[in-house]
Amino acid sequence: MISQQNNLHRIYTQKEKTENQNISCLKDDEQKKQERQHLLDDEDMRSFSIQSTPTAIFKKTSILDNDDKQHYLRIGIVQYETRTTDTFLNTMMQEIKEYSEKNGYHYFRGGLNNDLTDICPYYAKVFCVYRYMMENKHKLDYIMFLDSDCFIYDKEVGLETIIRTIFFADDDKKEKEYCLAVTEHPYNKSSHAVNAGHYILKMNEKAFQLMKDWVDLYCPSCWTRHENGRWMCIQPNGQRCLWSGQYYEQGDLHLFLLPTFEQYIYFDTQNKLFANCDTIDFQRQNSLMPYVVHLCSYLKTPEQKKRVLSYYEKQRRK
Repeated sequence: MISQQNNLHRIYTQKEKTENQNISCLKDDEQKKQERQHLLDDEDMRSFSIQSTPTAIFKKTSILDNDDKQHYLRIGIVQYETRTTDTFLNTMMQEIKEYSEKNGYHYFRGGLNNDLTDICPYYAKVFCVYRYMMENKHKLDYIMFLDSDCFIYDKEVGLETIIRTIFFADDDKKEKEYCLAVTEHPYNKSSHAVNAGHYILKMNEKAFQLMKDWVDLYCPSCWTRHENGRWMCIQPNGQRCLWSGQYYEQGDLHLFLLPTFEQYIYFDTQNKLFANCDTIDFQRQNSLMPYVVHLCSYLKTPEQKKRVLSYYEKQRRK
């Protein structure tokens, strides 16, 4: 973990150097743009589309519009995972699916039908969300993306409650101008780095532009999948990419998109919306606990997995 933290520190404290060094993906040639468009066009997009708009949405707390009339928010939750044999991740995602169904949210899991497997898995998640947005542009109001190693800490709390807190004014009559809600990376708060493993999108034009710009930053020629299935990222200058830096989805979001969309982004600087598992006391449950808990890759130890599954089991007995 210390080594990864050092890598992250190098990434985000040398932002200016990184931006000036390899700008080729921002000033892409036509061939790379065509490659990215091919990745969006070559598969059946209908699998990303909601066939019928959910109706049992936002029943717990309704929102008043400008005419003091109730309306219901249409909410979708998206996850992406191709490791179908991982029992722990499948359990985590099944819990999210059940939570979605209980609350009337549409749930979509990408990766089950080998979709987007020609894209490195880090960016495949971004393409998955973008496709889902485009196919359901007029069917949803908000989308939450969660990595497969995320879980809802208190499933009695509805996502609409979180949306109301972030995106609506105090009187619930006017939505704020945010298009994205993200949390700061827990180990890089000083540089305002973000964690791309969980976020909430409001389905407005700014969000569509942000997601389009994000997929446009993907550099197909930088990524190679080896015979063992593992992906490797090599920068145009021949050097290996730093983990979570430029050419990774998280690094590109931080380096290139946050400066452009900063005024439209809600930053969860106190980790009230999302938090990492190493900061959570599972014995203490109160209003100060986060909505979503994320097990970063280096936190998925057998002990942490056991704690999470034990917590879920206790929740089921209530």
